Amino acid sequence: MINQQLIDYIKQQLQQGVTKEQIKNSLLAIGWQVQDVDEAFMFIQNNPGQSLSTISLTPTLTKLPSSLAIIKQALSIYKQRFTTFAGITLLPVVFIIVPFFIFADLRFLDIDSLFNQLIQQNIIFLIILLVVFFIVLIVIFGLINVSLMYAIVNNQKNISVIESYRQGWYKLLSFLWLNLLAIFIIIGSSFFFVIPGMIIGIWFSLANFVFLDENLRGMNALLKSREYVRGYFFKVFWYGLFLSILLSLISYIYNLINLIFMLFLNSKLISLIINVIFVSLLTPFVVTYIFLIYGYLKVLKNDLEFTPTFQQKALFISIGVIGYLFLLYFIYKYIVLSFKIQIL
Repeated sequence: MINQQLIDYIKQQLQQGVTKEQIKNSLLAIGWQVQDVDEAFMFIQNNPGQSLSTISLTPTLTKLPSSLAIIKQALSIYKQRFTTFAGITLLPVVFIIVPFFIFADLRFLDIDSLFNQLIQQNIIFLIILLVVFFIVLIVIFGLINVSLMYAIVNNQKNISVIESYRQGWYKLLSFLWLNLLAIFIIIGSSFFFVIPGMIIGIWFSLANFVFLDENLRGMNALLKSREYVRGYFFKVFWYGLFLSILLSLISYIYNLINLIFMLFLNSKLISLIINVIFVSLLTPFVVTYIFLIYGYLKVLKNDLEFTPTFQQKALFISIGVIGYLFLLYFIYKYIVLSFKIQIL
């Protein structure tokens, strides 16, 4: 059901130069129904300058849309914002990753020889170098991801690649901390025969969008993500499974084409670069799909108000810690058993 708030919003966006398709997608992402949005556009077109009495201030959404509907909407947003999304993911590829591969392939940078020399001469320096390299990789890929997610969360604002990276840089530390917590808990819980880790992974799957959209950090974002998923666990699980099946099909077709292509070029370097570009272009679509799931759940939960308790936070951190202790116990038992066998 349309209302004056919806009419005013569309008029404002049109006056700012936002396209009809972009306005429609942003409204669908927060839960408005297609027929309501189309009706609002029709009202504005047929009744310029007229107002509509306020009926409701929130969109009506009673159930989650199908996986296919979200896929179509994600594709629509992806096509409209392709330049920005591709710019964010391809910028580091063009200026960092590809030049590194080229230098290594052309032997300007003989990695194998350098690695062997460091092992023989200064193992401590090699370890420090590898740690620094690992940290740099985390920062680069963390910045790419948080900048991309920021652009997707704010897709209706038409922000630029530079602005996305600027905002991403400000949010990088909080983003890395959030994901470090999530990985620690998920991996730790996975040591209890995998399934607990899968469940917690689904609960935490929307945390990055909670952080960027609602400015919640750390355990607050993780546990609010869990509250959004609560009651819709199997639906969210199906969304993820459907996406995995689709990506597997796309990857199979791509690998088949790439294999045929490589029979003619016979260049591992070109194949590697193409693979990196392919993943970089596919990633924004995947992230947009997950963001839309978050958007629909947020509307269904009526902008959920939730503040986790200290006990709730401690519980999940404890699950992660106990999981690692569980692993260490089995490693210890294995070593002791092996030692006893050798003595016998």
